[in-house]
Amino acid sequence: MTLWEWLYKFIRCPIPWIDKLHRNISVYLLNTSEDHVLDPKDYIPDLDTVSTTIYTIPARRSTLNPIDAAAIEDKMVDALSVWLNFPTRADWESKSWFIRDIVNNIGSEGLVLPSVIWATTRLNDYVLERGRTCKLTRKNIQDWTAIQLSHHPITRSTTLERQCLERMVSHVRSYYPDWTCLLTCSDSHLRDDLSVLDLTTMINIMEPLAIDPDQHITIPHCSAKGYALRQFLSDVQYDDKKNIFRDLAPSRRHILKDAGPFSPLHLHTQAGFFSALLHRGITHHTEFLLEHKTVFTSEQLWNSTIQSKTSKPPKYFCDPCAYGQPAKDRKVTNAGAYWTFSINKPLTNWLLYSDNQKIGFLDLYNKIRKAHIPAFGALTTYLLTVDYAIAGVVALPEPMEMGQILFEINAGGIDGLRRLGFPCRTVEETGDAFAFVMSKLQETMSPEREDRMDFGIFMVEHTLCKLKRMGQKSYYEAAEEEWYQGIRL
Repeated sequence: MTLWEWLYKFIRCPIPWIDKLHRNISVYLLNTSEDHVLDPKDYIPDLDTVSTTIYTIPARRSTLNPIDAAAIEDKMVDALSVWLNFPTRADWESKSWFIRDIVNNIGSEGLVLPSVIWATTRLNDYVLERGRTCKLTRKNIQDWTAIQLSHHPITRSTTLERQCLERMVSHVRSYYPDWTCLLTCSDSHLRDDLSVLDLTTMINIMEPLAIDPDQHITIPHCSAKGYALRQFLSDVQYDDKKNIFRDLAPSRRHILKDAGPFSPLHLHTQAGFFSALLHRGITHHTEFLLEHKTVFTSEQLWNSTIQSKTSKPPKYFCDPCAYGQPAKDRKVTNAGAYWTFSINKPLTNWLLYSDNQKIGFLDLYNKIRKAHIPAFGALTTYLLTVDYAIAGVVALPEPMEMGQILFEINAGGIDGLRRLGFPCRTVEETGDAFAFVMSKLQETMSPEREDRMDFGIFMVEHTLCKLKRMGQKSYYEAAEEEWYQGIRL
């Protein structure tokens, strides 16, 4: 916020090279025939602390828009934001306007509101109710503030909403007494500590599902205390893609039932491995999985079961979007290949002929990847490896190994770390970030909570994957209830 405000003031300072930049841009904007390159070396005296990235003013496409002082200042801000390595202007400048209006109307306390965090990522869609491609202006934000924010009860000191906000700030202050320094502090460790609070909140909200996975969640009237939290829990309780407790989501709970592929009866058998491949490669997140047995002792048994359901649509047996993005190679006809791989001794010796010696996590992950099993890309291979690690036949990975895998998969896990503010540009950064998050979460866990949630390296990874799915309004409304009312079912 303050960076952009400073920049707008800075371009009006009586500095010779700023004046030169103003004059040249004024001339270049009038030119309709060619692009003009602005090189910082031609303007800024000291280049030791700034970027040497050039900025290009494109040729003028139309003479309809006037070249006025505002247009010149706009290009000056554009050029300087590039030269000074500012965040992307198209995204961050509108956020700075929004945050300034929040601070002016509510105070810096408003920046801890989960709904404010949510809104800053979706200004077009949810705050201004405009299309994603619309370019926001300062006036757009000001109009929204005048209509929606300036008269909101939270802006008045005597309202219940304001009292709730003060309780939330008290919660943050319990972690950091001088909490306001986090808003502008350059100490990355402090920012990282605060970012993990978002993950802690998500775990707290969903903890009732770990206490009683099958509880009947009653939804009170929308104006009643606890409505937002209960509505959210009801939405995610039986959703494979949103429940953060891996083994309590519907598909995993069903595959782990008695006599499943990971049970003692079938764990070290060909039928068990074939059925595990079927689950991860075909039937996960389908009605077929939930309505049928999970172990198939032969390819013929699988085929006859499928053929008995010819009236069902393809998605009944196999969901191409089972793990999020569509996977075109995910199809029922892969079962034949899975049977062939299940009798491949070099691929299965760790499971069928290992004398109870645990294989390393990365060793199995790489073995399956190199086998080129249909529909088993990096993510599906990782999930199968986790299944066998939880079953006790694969060694648990170290945080740095997890970082290597998350970096290779480049999906929900690393996306979750980046949403928390960790750059994760390399395997090492990803592993360090994962280890940091896991250690911070563990600090909040009692032994009883760890047991109840089955807390560990896989739960942390699974929770990070769900962060991107928590962007809906219902989650942030539930988060606010959790933060400032401490509601439990």
